[in-house]
Amino acid sequence: MGKEAERFSSHLDKIPNNWTSLYRLAKLKVEDFRGLIEGGKLHAATTTNEINEALGKRSAKAKKGFKAVVDIGAVGEESRQAFAEELVRLVREYHSNLTVPGHAEDLEKLLKASGEAKMAA
Repeated sequence: MGKEAERFSSHLDKIPNNWTSLYRLAKLKVEDFRGLIEGGKLHAATTTNEINEALGKRSAKAKKGFKAVVDIGAVGEESRQAFAEELVRLVREYHSNLTVPGHAEDLEKLLKASGEAKMAA
């Protein structure tokens, strides 16, 4: 896997932090890896099942549920706090989960003024 480290170096913010996903990415053909990057399919919490699905190789073991990645940074700065508050409200209302790999502090800052900071952890 070490010989494939160079392909990861310019995309470290998108590389998952679990060994099974790292191993799967290291075993990919270069064009498949590039396709994941260019297609926006790779992020810090990407699972092996998500990698396989993005490549059209859905595992029989894949869960029926799915994850959605939301880029709060893409929301206009004047609307981010309201967007984050609404996201937290929806997570609570629908008894879902919210994970913020590498950005928990950023979300906590957005929510701090509204008293929602406990949800960001």
